[in-house]
Amino acid sequence: MYSPVLDYQRYCQQCEKWYHGECMEKIGKPSLLKAASPLECLLKVPIIRGWDKDPEPHDWMTVGCGRKLLAVQRLKAEVMAKSEGNVEKEWIIWGTKLSGEFVSYVRETIFRRFLCPGCSSHI
Repeated sequence: MYSPVLDYQRYCQQCEKWYHGECMEKIGKPSLLKAASPLECLLKVPIIRGWDKDPEPHDWMTVGCGRKLLAVQRLKAEVMAKSEGNVEKEWIIWGTKLSGEFVSYVRETIFRRFLCPGCSSHI
């Protein structure tokens, strides 16, 4: 049974379902998200929820990052215009729009990709 404190889940947009992290096949090696810009990096973040036994959980972990990632889509033009092509300035702006702790999490976390048990897409 899923527990937000002890476990984590990934959301598959194709299936529109949440899957327990331990029930999915891991793909490739874990790595930091790499991209040419902060926007591209944020667009690569998987939709996740749960603390996964994190001793210092972030405010968004219980409900997940889906709303934050929707905000990226909604705010991308505004943030790109304000950042004027300056990468560090763009990260700072995203931190004020989404939350500093979420942006730090994205920048510092080594993510693993999974194969969706329902449709085999990468999540």
